[in-house]
Amino acid sequence: MPKLEGGMGFRNHHDFNLALLAKQSWRLLTEQNSFWALIMKSRYFPSCNFLKASKGARASWAWASMLEGREVIIRVSPDGLLHPINDELVDENVFVSEIINPITKSWDLSNLNGRISDQDARRIKAMPVGGGCESDQLVWPFSVSGYYSVKIGYYSIHPCYHPNHRHMRASGSHCVSKKVWKLIWCSPLIPKIKNFMWRAVKGCLPTKALLFHRHLGSSPLCPVCENEPETIEHLLLYCIWTPSVWFGSLLCY
Repeated sequence: MPKLEGGMGFRNHHDFNLALLAKQSWRLLTEQNSFWALIMKSRYFPSCNFLKASKGARASWAWASMLEGREVIIRVSPDGLLHPINDELVDENVFVSEIINPITKSWDLSNLNGRISDQDARRIKAMPVGGGCESDQLVWPFSVSGYYSVKIGYYSIHPCYHPNHRHMRASGSHCVSKKVWKLIWCSPLIPKIKNFMWRAVKGCLPTKALLFHRHLGSSPLCPVCENEPETIEHLLLYCIWTPSVWFGSLLCY
């Protein structure tokens, strides 16, 4: 789980490995004239491009791994196609140049009126039109630079970072605001104090009450005051000896 979602921020090994493989597959797509890419092409897909390459009957471990990374790129990337808002037949052979005014070098979407949504039309008009002499290149749509990075790839793969992840998790009564987690992890404290604060908020400190609840202790009572169960709140706030720690030692300065 991400730190701002109440986790420790550890990466999922499987998803992180897929993000690394996708990085190599992205390099194979964008560095086609490099020496290693030419070797891979001549060996595994001499008559097609990497996106159309097949696994083959006896694929090597390296080639099978590259295909796993390619599937990640295909799965998390948008298709880049315009989807009509009605069932009207659309000519799939229409080129982008047909909706560009060759004189003003601007978009002319009159041929698409009533076929695409207003949102798609605004997105198209927001894209600058090139001069015509630039060469086409692949860009990663989830980064400003257009380059794939393992960090962004992991965020695209791992479900904890998806917008709808909040609805996929089991609901619970203990819900902590992201501001609290940010306050803990961004505080100028040593790591072990941050870890202690995280454990206290998560409710996983080994207090007497918690150990007794898990059948790991003989009594839930606080060993200091022996009046109430030793919960996290009692330990840090409500015990009669707690004020002596907070205000009677150097910790209060």
